[in-house]
Amino acid sequence: MFDPFNLHLLHDVGAFQIGIGAALVAALVWHDDALSVALLGATTGALVHAISHVIDRSLGGRPSDPWTLSVLAILLGAALVLRRSARQARPTPAQADK
Repeated sequence: MFDPFNLHLLHDVGAFQIGIGAALVAALVWHDDALSVALLGATTGALVHAISHVIDRSLGGRPSDPWTLSVLAILLGAALVLRRSARQARPTPAQADK
């Protein structure tokens, strides 16, 4: 450990790195849809961040943090679901030519 060690900060950084990793994996699948990739990465990071605030309640932050971060994760997840639904409902250029 390097002083000043802050376990909560370490968990926050890890949450966002998990979100970045999820976005990189999503980019392999949705290489033609940058918005879905960004929303998946943000949703994942926000969800893990909310979970870390629930687990780390005794390490600091505000009592409202788990709730507000959970709401943010839900809103981002809903935006991702709407985006993916809209993309699936829209015909691809190849389908439109038929």
